[in-house]
Amino acid sequence: MGEVPNHLRDGKVAACYHPGQPMLGRDVLRYPRGQMTLRSTIVSALSVVVVMICVYVFSVARQSADILVVQATSGSVPPVRLIAETMLARLEECPNEDFHPTTAIGFIIAGWEQTGESERFSRVLDVLLTRGCEIDSYGERGLTPLHSAVLFNNSAAVVALLRRGADRELTTAIPNGAEDRDISLNALSFARYLDDVSGEDRSAVIAALD
Repeated sequence: MGEVPNHLRDGKVAACYHPGQPMLGRDVLRYPRGQMTLRSTIVSALSVVVVMICVYVFSVARQSADILVVQATSGSVPPVRLIAETMLARLEECPNEDFHPTTAIGFIIAGWEQTGESERFSRVLDVLLTRGCEIDSYGERGLTPLHSAVLFNNSAAVVALLRRGADRELTTAIPNGAEDRDISLNALSFARYLDDVSGEDRSAVIAALD
């Protein structure tokens, strides 16, 4: 039998090498010892992680749509967010019952972060609107999503809602039994009211509504 060439003994591997066969440069895969094993291990590990993520999202999301919204907007890794958003887009109708005591749109506004990730919230907002969720729906606390955006002093959410047709003239509808807080204000009046009583600067929100 022919001898293995020296350049293959020092940890390099030839593809389909047979002693006595001429070695062409393009026929030789020059990978350091262990590199192929390392690559295979990494690919296998990533595959396992993706499968685990899919199983997790699909199993947990079946319990409630609010979990899907949380994962779609705040999931720690892109595959989680993508899978959750895809599942939301496949809902047959707006799952408002999963967001009690608020509404699906109100839930997004409550969790909206004024950071570089605002685009995620806008995208999920659009997904839920296409599923039939109403942009002006009232939650049990008597606030529309626009009022909620004002309450949380979130000018980015205010702008996003207005661009999608939110009615700025709707007033708060505080439920019965809360007479001590009986106020009926549209979004701009609500912002000015909170600006006066809370001590928190809402000038950006007021400017967006004015």
